[in-house]
Amino acid sequence: GAVPVNMQPFALTPLLSQLAHDLGGQAAEKGLRLRIRPTPLWVRSDPTLVYRMLLNLTANAVRYTSHGGVLISARPCDTGKTVLLQVWDTGIGIAPEHQAQVFAEFYQVGNAARDRTKGLGLGLNIVRRTAELLGLAAVQLHSVPGRGSRFGLSLPRIDAPARATTPILLGLPATDGLVGPRILVIEDDAMVRAALTALLD
Repeated sequence: GAVPVNMQPFALTPLLSQLAHDLGGQAAEKGLRLRIRPTPLWVRSDPTLVYRMLLNLTANAVRYTSHGGVLISARPCDTGKTVLLQVWDTGIGIAPEHQAQVFAEFYQVGNAARDRTKGLGLGLNIVRRTAELLGLAAVQLHSVPGRGSRFGLSLPRIDAPARATTPILLGLPATDGLVGPRILVIEDDAMVRAALTALLD
């Protein structure tokens, strides 16, 4: 109950571009191609929370993909009433018997030793709980072991405003109040640390 929800109309392209900027380096380091399909679509939701969900899904996709790439797409569904955001990867995939459990807290497939470099098993749980907080349908999952996974989120679609202005991503105030102070980031997951540092930059 501590996470505020700030519903507002926003374009998806700036948010997806930010995602490519924040995780493109990690994907490139692994020799993966991170692709974003441009879209003119607008939705009504909380851009900060939607970004966090996509960040978790995409970071997972990069983490569990060793060859190929990751694709993020958006397309209208339900006769144009919703937008389906999808994160596709060519990674290791998730066996059918594990697919219902991967959204539980601390659940990880293939990490019995609890290796922290493989994450904590919280990313998908955060995505599920955030979707519930936003009143969205259940997170979609389709996966084939050895071939990859596809996660999907359905958001309410709206028409682009007549005089559309690009909102400040993540709802940050338009101020220079952070100029000068130093920010210390403490995070032992290299991928999350790099993404968070890029986001703060």
